[in-house]
Amino acid sequence: MAAGLEDFYASQYFGENAFRDMLNEDDEFFDINRREDLIAYNSTFLRNHPDLIPHSIDEMFVRAEAIVGHAIDREE
Repeated sequence: MAAGLEDFYASQYFGENAFRDMLNEDDEFFDINRREDLIAYNSTFLRNHPDLIPHSIDEMFVRAEAIVGHAIDREE
C-alpha cells in the first residue's frame, strides 16, 4: 500500500472520530436533508454565482494545466 494511502487510512476519516460520530448520530443535524431539497438549493446557488464560468472537460484541463504550470496526465 502506498504511503499516502496509509496516511489517509490513519486520518480522521477512518477509525474513531468523536465529532464525526456525534454528527452521524444527531438526527437534528441531518434533518434539514429530509425537510429541504439541498441539491436544488446548491444548484441554484451555483448557477447564479457571479464568478461561475462553465467549461467542458477539455477546457478544465487547459485551465488546470495553466495554473499548475505543466501537463496533467488525462486518464480516459
